[in-house]
Amino acid sequence: MRELIILISGWFEEGWNNLILGKFSDLTLGQRAFTIIAVPAILHLIYAVLMR
Repeated sequence: MRELIILISGWFEEGWNNLILGKFSDLTLGQRAFTIIAVPAILHLIYAVLMR
């Protein structure tokens, strides 16, 4: 279980770094899909917390 969490966090971090650096083409298909879904969700969550 611990290995899985480390693997996912490393994969997420790699995808996040590529996104920040603008290397969207370097992402795997799964990372692209995750990024497209997760980034707006995270931003929405931050906005909701700040606006309440």
